[in-house]
Amino acid sequence: MGSAITVGDVAEAVYTDVPDTLVREDGKYQVAITAYTTDAAKFTAKDAINEAVKTAEENGNFPEGVSQTQNMMTEMMMEEFTAIGKAIAIAVFLIFLVMAMQFESPIFSLMVMLSIPFDWFFFPTVYIRFYFEHDFFDGCTDVGGDCCE
Repeated sequence: MGSAITVGDVAEAVYTDVPDTLVREDGKYQVAITAYTTDAAKFTAKDAINEAVKTAEENGNFPEGVSQTQNMMTEMMMEEFTAIGKAIAIAVFLIFLVMAMQFESPIFSLMVMLSIPFDWFFFPTVYIRFYFEHDFFDGCTDVGGDCCE
């Protein structure tokens, strides 16, 4: 096993004044450690830190009850995205339900709902292909007679 090192051996610790607050979540104290990396290590530092903390957790180097978790903002964001996903799923189901009542058949409403995504994909491609294959402005401006022969 390796030797113990201090934070000062690998980094510069800077103390700043912040408001005195204790953050708790589920009755446990929360501590945030922020690291600013150099330009050379900005793409590799995060993975190296996460790997070192994961190894330390697996080897039992942390005191009892200490672990790495996601920050509060990430957890809130994931909860919000989950709620938005559920709301969209419920909205699609309710639209399907209303259409099934209007068409008096769930199969017809399912056909209409499944055709919409395909229309979003195929309509622009057909329109663009039609536009480039036909020459609308060929210089002929004769309105009432034969077009430029």
